[in-house]
Amino acid sequence: IFKFQAEGHSVFRATPQQLQAYSRFCSYTEEEVNQVLAKYRQLDRSRNHTAGVWYEDLAGKCTEMQGNRLLTLAAKAVAGSTSRLDVDRFVRLVWLLSSRASVQEKRDLLWRVLDPHQTGRVRRAGLFRFLSATVGGNLSDDQLLDLVESALAAADPKPAGLEPELTREYFFSAMLHSSRRCTIPAYLSTMQKPLAAAGPGALQPDVQAIRQQQQQLGTVAKVLITFSLLLIVLPITLYFITKSLLFEGFLSIAPRQSYIYAAIVAVVTVHIILAGFVFFAFWEGGTGKEVPDAAAKQD
Repeated sequence: IFKFQAEGHSVFRATPQQLQAYSRFCSYTEEEVNQVLAKYRQLDRSRNHTAGVWYEDLAGKCTEMQGNRLLTLAAKAVAGSTSRLDVDRFVRLVWLLSSRASVQEKRDLLWRVLDPHQTGRVRRAGLFRFLSATVGGNLSDDQLLDLVESALAAADPKPAGLEPELTREYFFSAMLHSSRRCTIPAYLSTMQKPLAAAGPGALQPDVQAIRQQQQQLGTVAKVLITFSLLLIVLPITLYFITKSLLFEGFLSIAPRQSYIYAAIVAVVTVHIILAGFVFFAFWEGGTGKEVPDAAAKQD
């Protein structure tokens, strides 16, 4: 509930008809309803506050919900074809994203996000859009597509030419049982507790594995940059140092011969650096395979 009062410190009061209508789908008290209405009045700057709030504007204007990754999708689902939230739909949205809404209400909202056209089934585009909005900042598009394809292939292995689908029954059954056959519901099962809380900052998935993968990618990138710099700098540096100081200065070798020996030193240096990079690549690949197995044993 928004701890907010409208401009001029005057509370936006709900009418008895509004309170009666809202009591059919939420258990807010009159004071709580007034707080939500006051927030709506702040967001809807139109005359008499009747134009509604564009669902895409909530993420930027409603600071209390900025941490909720499903806010825009949920607002779009509640707004429907109008793409705007009037005062009644705004109250409904706040209720559905609150901790007091039932699990069934939250499942209904989640399914409306996944299936906006109410077909009873979710296809590739709907799953990808949902994952992009929720975890798109942590996974690449290719990784998201892999999740979608693996989930659809496990849930509905249709022959080539027919697009597989996820039904509502299968989706929530796989989510509740954290089925390994369907990757996305199992992944989204980590969001069950935040979905029940659904306050600001809620609906954050368990990204421990994702962060570990990001750390590995960061390590590989650093090593790649390091070896690249070594390949550019070290052979040339050793060529001139060994030619001038070692072969011509210390060993007194003629300049025509010293550059041959210095070139050999540079070539050997290049091969040593490449060998070190290959060794690191094999070592990193071996350790990377152990991480999923350990995580699987813990599950």
